[in-house]
Amino acid sequence: MKIEEKLKLYTNIIDTLRDIIFIIDYLGNIIFANKAAINTYGYSYEEFLNMSILQLKNVEEFSKLKFNEEKLNNIDIESLQYKKDGSTFVAEVKSSIVEDFHTKYILISIRDITTRKLKGEENRNLAYIVESSDDAILAKDMNGIICSWNNGAEKVYGYKKEEIIGKHISSIIPKESNDSAEMILSKIKNGEKIDHYETIRRKKSGEIINISVTISPIYNEKGNIIGASTIGRDITETKLKEREIAEKYEELSAVYEELTATEEELRTNYEELEEAKEVADKANMAKSQFLANMSHEIRTPMNGILGVAQLLEFTKLNEQQIEYLDILKTSSNHLLDIINNILDISKIESGKFQLNFDKFDIRDVVDMITKEVSVIAHKKGIEIMYYLDPFIKQELVGDVMRLNQILINLMNNAIKFTNYGHVYLKVKKISEDVNKIKLEFSIEDTGLSLIHI
Repeated sequence: MKIEEKLKLYTNIIDTLRDIIFIIDYLGNIIFANKAAINTYGYSYEEFLNMSILQLKNVEEFSKLKFNEEKLNNIDIESLQYKKDGSTFVAEVKSSIVEDFHTKYILISIRDITTRKLKGEENRNLAYIVESSDDAILAKDMNGIICSWNNGAEKVYGYKKEEIIGKHISSIIPKESNDSAEMILSKIKNGEKIDHYETIRRKKSGEIINISVTISPIYNEKGNIIGASTIGRDITETKLKEREIAEKYEELSAVYEELTATEEELRTNYEELEEAKEVADKANMAKSQFLANMSHEIRTPMNGILGVAQLLEFTKLNEQQIEYLDILKTSSNHLLDIINNILDISKIESGKFQLNFDKFDIRDVVDMITKEVSVIAHKKGIEIMYYLDPFIKQELVGDVMRLNQILINLMNNAIKFTNYGHVYLKVKKISEDVNKIKLEFSIEDTGLSLIHI
């Protein structure tokens, strides 16, 4: 084969290489650049042939070496390379010296390692993330032998890397656990992922902890499963809180059931009380109706007795008969008052009690009351007196019958408990507006008490 043919063959071979190839002389002039150099840097072949390697500014180290033969031979460095458009890439640069017809040249090969560098940086970042995680992250091969162990695993399980790497995963699986290393590895071999599986593990100290684990297969570049990665999180405190919440829930459920039973009992008692109240109301109404009827029935003959007593006053009577007649009238009036009171009470209870509003003269009322009680008072040697406020209007509107009934009862009561002295009825005005006047009735006696209404 001729020399020209060999040169063409060698050129074609170099052009097919992925690496960038430059050949420069000892003056730094580029005398050859392959297609990878043209495609990577963006310069044409003719532009390369008219350039010095220093014009590329791609390898600063070469400018420092000043093309010294000994230093240029067997260079192996990493360098930042600059393209025609100003962009850069990280390269692995190697050099060697070649001879042709007693002439020495420098062969420079450049390989773009940017992707590899980025992957290395990414792997370092991932490694940092794994190491700084509080979760226990570890890896094991298909035989269950632990081959990686992060700082989180050291905190969770208590083993340092040098203590646990190389040991079987069963070192942290207690006997009382329901799962086994073989069972887990069997699922991993089938490509299964175990996600957030709650189980128990044993720490170096022997303490048993609750843990949630996620176990995933690890694949190599060919897609074959070569091991398993495990991410574990200590959930012991969470489990304790869950148990506490469950216990509290049970306590509250028991209290709720007790309250429900109590509520049911109260409801039953309330219903019984309602029934009893209804029976009592009916009985009370019957009693009130009975008293009202009886009061009317009794009052009729009592009025007859009083009528006869009044007729007897017009007949000729001796002193003893007059005395008996007074006793009869007093007792009859007293009994009639009792009957009237019973009738009023029964009306109140039956809801039929009403006040009557009529015009009356307050002085006439007071005069009549004092005269009615004077007979009994004088027999006991008690003086009856009264005071009527002069600023009170003479004509008022109200239930005069009830007022009479109240004042007579109070006056009689005062006379009953007074053995000497006096009984004094006072009527004072407290306040007055256009339609209303407020009066104070007070009865003073020399007996046991002072009564105000």
